[in-house]
Parts: sequence; structure tokens; C-alpha cells
Amino acid sequence: MGWHRGLFLVALIELSIRGFSSIHNLLVGGPLPHYFINSPFAFWFSWSIGAYLCECYIAGRSSRLFSVRFDLMALIVFSLPLFRPTDPFSFLGFSFLTGIAIDRLISGQWTLPEKVLFRTAWSHLKFLGVVSYSFYLFHQPIIELTNTVLSELYPEGYFHPFAIFALCCAWYPVILIFSYILYRSVEQPSKSLGKTVWKKIKKNNPIQALETGKL
Repeated sequence: MGWHRGLFLVALIELSIRGFSSIHNLLVGGPLPHYFINSPFAFWFSWSIGAYLCECYIAGRSSRLFSVRFDLMALIVFSLPLFRPTDPFSFLGFSFLTGIAIDRLISGQWTLPEKVLFRTAWSHLKFLGVVSYSFYLFHQPIIELTNTVLSELYPEGYFHPFAIFALCCAWYPVILIFSYILYRSVEQPSKSLGKTVWKKIKKNNPIQALETGKL
């Protein structure tokens, strides 16, 4: 379909799901079923923004998709979670805002200050990006479980939101180490296996062999 039509399609699907969730929440006063609002289709465009950003970087060009003013978009995005009708669009908004910021950085429109703190943070973020698939799979269930356990252990107790936030942040090094172990033991071997299988498929594909004159 090409990138433009493909992005339009997945954006239409995600916006429809989130829009329906917003209307349902206003009329019924409750969220849609988990399998609907948290299905992959509800995040399709949000995830595709990152893939499209990589495509633009590889092609050595920018896109009008990321030409929106960052300050104006940030004001809109940070307002989304504050209102019930717009809350379902929060994930999409922050994904888009992140895409704009990364596009500014890789295109050279923004530059990071040449200070040790920024260089260290940027280096760590690059490492986090390498193990991010495993990190993404495990951090949210652990954080949600932490909140559930606290509620069950202290049903009458009150925990300040900042205390819960600090406790969840304390999980960060543990999850990071676990993610790196999974990256080395699961992700890398899986990619190597996939490349091996794909090479065998291409080698034994009679149609491709006919096209290349090897049959």
C-alpha cells in the first residue's frame, strides 16, 4: 500500500477505536472491554509512527508528519489525560510527541548540550533502546502488580502517589538487568534463527530461483 496509504489506514483504525472508547465512556461511564481497547489494533498507528520515523531516517529525509510545532503539540498532549473525553487519546498523543522530538534530534534541528550529564543520559537511553522490546513486555505488569500488592497488604492505608512512584522507580535497575538477560538469551538467538530460516526459504524458493536464472 505504501507508507502514506498504510499510515492513513492504521491511523483511521486506531482513531476509530479510541473515539468509540471516548464516546462509550461518556455515555456509559465505564471503559470498553479489555480485549477491545487494549488490542494491538488500538495501538497500531502509535507504533507505526516509530517505524515510519526509522524509514525516513534510513531514506535520509524528514516528513511533514513531524513538522508540527513541538511546543503547541506538547501543550495539547499534556492536556489530553486531564479530561475524560480526550483521555483515551493520551497514548497516541505522547507517541506522536516523542516522534516529533526524535525527528528534531536526528535531523539536527535540535542538539543536546555538550555536557557529561547529557552524554551519559543519551548513552544510557541508547542502551535502553537496544533492550526495549524485553523491557516493554515486563515493566508494566510489574508496576501494576506493585500497586495491587500494596492495596491488598494495606487496604486501609494511604500511600502518597509520590511514594508509589518512587517505589515503582526502584524496580528500574532490576527490570533493566532482566531485560538485558532476555535480550541476550532470547532476542538475539531468535533473530539469528529467523535469518537462517529466511535464507533457506529464499534458497529453496523455485519462483525466485527461476527469476534469478538459477533454476
